[in-house]
Amino acid sequence: MRKLNLCHCERPSVARQSSQKIVDLLDCFALRARNDRVGFTLAEVLITLGIIGVVAALTLPALVLRIGKQHLEASFTKGYSTLQGALSSLNQEQGFETTPENYDHISFYYNIINHVKILRSARRGNYAANAGYKDFNKKYNISLSLFDDGQIILQDGTFWAIENPYNGPDTHIMVFVDTNGMMKQPNALGHDLFVFQIVNDGKLLPMGAQGTEYEDSDLCSKTYDSNVNGMTCALKALTEPDYFKNLP
Repeated sequence: MRKLNLCHCERPSVARQSSQKIVDLLDCFALRARNDRVGFTLAEVLITLGIIGVVAALTLPALVLRIGKQHLEASFTKGYSTLQGALSSLNQEQGFETTPENYDHISFYYNIINHVKILRSARRGNYAANAGYKDFNKKYNISLSLFDDGQIILQDGTFWAIENPYNGPDTHIMVFVDTNGMMKQPNALGHDLFVFQIVNDGKLLPMGAQGTEYEDSDLCSKTYDSNVNGMTCALKALTEPDYFKNLP
């Protein structure tokens, strides 16, 4: 068996040159060339980049969509909590529960603004005019008449619109909460715009719950065709664990 010197590829003397020695020398240089190789060829780099590009094209859109839905869920949780905290603070200050019966037309707006950190607010403001708010399926524009009893932009960008038309046992106080602000899409009911109602016993409930204006109404449907579709999505967002994952 022939033995190669892998550490030193010595040139054989003229006297000992033979075909076998030449073969040994060539084997030695070939082995060293393989051992010394530390990079990739251009073809290998291009093939690798191509594979990465294909994988990214297949997975990136789904990843971006999933992250977006996670952000909507986190914003919803925060927005609902902020509204609950503001109402609790108002009730503590005034010494009684806020209900539609004890708040005259638009008076809720003038009181609640003292319990949140606001950037801008307006009794008759039309901040939402350019937001293009739509229904759950993003097909129809929703009526801005629902936003005309006070509008508030919080310091974190969250937008509140209040519907407080008149006082009495048959009236209501609704708060529309755009959880990620007017400047961020999708600006649609059930996606980043949700409705809550203060009912007659003073509780703050998601629209669609028992005691609210749209109780027992499935106005959060991929098949329902109306500009109020999405009004009851707050209830589903609170009660269905995979609600945001399944958004259209």
